[in-house]
Formats: sequence, structure tokens, C-alpha cells
Amino acid sequence: MALDPESQRAFLACEGNDLLAVFDLQKHQSIAFLPLPAGPDVVKFDAGLKRIYVACSSGAIAVFQEDDRDHFRKLEIFRYKGASIV
Repeated sequence: MALDPESQRAFLACEGNDLLAVFDLQKHQSIAFLPLPAGPDVVKFDAGLKRIYVACSSGAIAVFQEDDRDHFRKLEIFRYKGASIV
């Protein structure tokens, strides 16, 4: 899990369904679900760039942009070609 305290958002990597859930901390509800590569593991938020990074056990890193507090878009999925699929 990672937090954006400015926009009151939590970013949760859901391992069971390979989704990034965006959670509104004020309303206590999910506002977005973004697809991830297999095995999401570590989530980090860069407050300066407003980017969410998710490292996955499948060898991929997903990068999302927070356009504003309610809108998110996938920028890129980087895949390590030598990674074994877990």
C-alpha cells in the first residue's frame, strides 16, 4: 500500500486479482481499479511526479499517472524479459 496524503488516496495492490485499487480515504470507498501484471507486490507513490509504481513478482513494473485526485491512467508496463513467471 502507498498513500497520497495531499489527495487523500490510498493505492493498494491486490494480489488475488492483479488490480491496483485506488481508495478514497475521506469517503471510505474504492474509486478506481487498474489492471496490473501478475503478482503485484510493492507499491510506491512519487508525490513530485504524481506517479504510482507497482513492482510485480512476474518481473514487471507498472507505472500510472495521477492526473487529478479522481483520474488515473497507465503510462507504461516495463517487463523484464528474463523473468520467470510465478
